[in-house]
Amino acid sequence: MRDRQGEIVGAVQTAIPTGQTQATLDSVTYSLVLLLPALCLVAGLGGLWLTSRALAPIRQLTEAASQIEAEKLSERLPESGGGDELDHLTKMLNRSLGRLDDAFTRQKQFTAHASHELRTPLATIKTALGLLRHPDIPPALRDEAIASADDATDRANRLIGDLLFLARSQNGALPVRRTSLKLAETLRAVVPAPATLEISPTLSFTTDRDLLLRLVSNLVSNALRHTPPEGKVAVHATRNGDTLTLTVTDTGAGIAPEHLEKLGQPFYRPDTARTRDDGGIGLGLSLCHAIAAALGGTLTLQSELGKGTTATVTLG
Repeated sequence: MRDRQGEIVGAVQTAIPTGQTQATLDSVTYSLVLLLPALCLVAGLGGLWLTSRALAPIRQLTEAASQIEAEKLSERLPESGGGDELDHLTKMLNRSLGRLDDAFTRQKQFTAHASHELRTPLATIKTALGLLRHPDIPPALRDEAIASADDATDRANRLIGDLLFLARSQNGALPVRRTSLKLAETLRAVVPAPATLEISPTLSFTTDRDLLLRLVSNLVSNALRHTPPEGKVAVHATRNGDTLTLTVTDTGAGIAPEHLEKLGQPFYRPDTARTRDDGGIGLGLSLCHAIAAALGGTLTLQSELGKGTTATVTLG
């Protein structure tokens, strides 16, 4: 109670029965105790069903992945197309499988080509040895067999050396020893007389001498092999800051567009009718690409049938 000034001067306390309220609370508590196990069971079963449904795509993906072996890399994982995270993961895995499939295919082709190319000189050596076993072989035939075996041994040795070089370059194990070089003076040793060296005597560049010589030698030899005697092969070089651009240009037969992009592949020969002595075994440009990459640069080819080819090496 309050007085006229609004201050509290007293309080009145009354009592009401709480039995009904307590009974209601007891009833609710009793119901919860009875229903709680059932609710937990329903919740558990529902969670298990939802989890199973959510994990079903992952199980399907796992089962499909377990069926893919090294011999079946052309197969792909099923994509849901839903655009969710699982779908993105599946697409990424399929792209990885595609790259692995390409790598395994190239490796098989590389091994098959290498085996085939090695089989030829080994067969020649074996044939020559068989002839040399005969004590009554004519001296001329003996000399021919020895020369043939010697030539085949050199070919096998070059092939093995090139294969090891490619393997080391692909594994990043190719040593690079950079020194400052006078390019005209350095390259003169690998540019034979039919080709012209059109480089300023004062032009210098820091790079690996042996790798550069092998790169230019391969490019010039390839250009001379496909250029008639009346044609022209020229080597140019310019420098812009820390970048060297070196070109080997010829006026030979040129390369068809469908072959141009494949020339860097090991053992690829656009003209299968050419002999190995005339056209090589198809490793030259692969080696050139590997050397250019090891020197921190690139190799590109431009060609036109009947007009010639230009190989451009850019080193940084």
